[in-house]
Amino acid sequence: MITIKEIAKRCGVSPSTVSKVIKNYPTIPEETKKKVREVIEETGYVPNYAASSLSSGDYRNIGILGFLNDKESPLSRPIFSAILASFQNVMTANGYDLVFIDNNVNGSTRSFLSDCEHKMVAGILLFGNLYDSQMQEVLNGGIPCIGFDYEGENVNSVYTKGEKALYELTNYIISNGHRNIIFVTGDLNSMTEKRIKGFKKAMQENGIELTDHSLMHIPYSHVEKSEEVTELILNKYPETTAIIYPDDIAAIVGMHKLRELGKKVPKDISIAGFDGELFTKYLTHPLTTMKQDTHKIGEALANTLIDAIKIPSLEKRVVEFDAELIKGKTVAKI
Repeated sequence: MITIKEIAKRCGVSPSTVSKVIKNYPTIPEETKKKVREVIEETGYVPNYAASSLSSGDYRNIGILGFLNDKESPLSRPIFSAILASFQNVMTANGYDLVFIDNNVNGSTRSFLSDCEHKMVAGILLFGNLYDSQMQEVLNGGIPCIGFDYEGENVNSVYTKGEKALYELTNYIISNGHRNIIFVTGDLNSMTEKRIKGFKKAMQENGIELTDHSLMHIPYSHVEKSEEVTELILNKYPETTAIIYPDDIAAIVGMHKLRELGKKVPKDISIAGFDGELFTKYLTHPLTTMKQDTHKIGEALANTLIDAIKIPSLEKRVVEFDAELIKGKTVAKI
């Protein structure tokens, strides 16, 4: 299947320009529009069902693209599903329809960007590993995008203030007498680095020296790795009194593993998570965590994307939210 990149190459313009011609942006010169449309017609690029929209640019589909790896979708995680529910409410109220983007359709493999182009989306919401090369291609493909928990040049994004959240959570744990604390971070990227900065700041301000094992790294919400790192900490660093996990899923898995190994939470060891998943407050020991405001995040993602679609000339917008400390019952005073 021919792509926007190929059309752009034939016309001697950028992929972004081709995308804007398809959406009939008024800022594109008529001569350029004519050239691009002629190549589109010659190559048969535009699907028949969308051909009538070529001149009007009236597209109402919003692509939902969630990607972690080839085996797992981030939409299986409660935090993303909760955000998507709020996002959908705003989008449908504004007359948009959600379509899911994939790279395997009817047994045919194609790029995420090609699927976005095929489905003629007006904009795209991206979840998960936005640093992957396939996701980067979409981000740079000329279609208005909004990313959750991502920071990049010329990309609209919405995220929780990770540095402030980890600073507050770590200070809370320290205020309960803990000094041997390990922060198990998620995948290393700019968002995770913000959380690490907040953790380090709290430790240093309280005069607690960081060791070579104060920070450990596992993928976000990874069951097996959460079990492995928990057992490693217990066996190799038994002096540890508190573990901060990268997310609530990892924390719950860690709690279960600790019990398997004969440790009681929080009597023997304290734990904390991140996200504030609804189910965590119904546990026998409600989880101490930092709650992300999924309702506000979803609304902000939708409204920011709508603005980017309607006014292509808008500068990049970053929207940040505070997390709320949920004290729970998994951090004991020592």
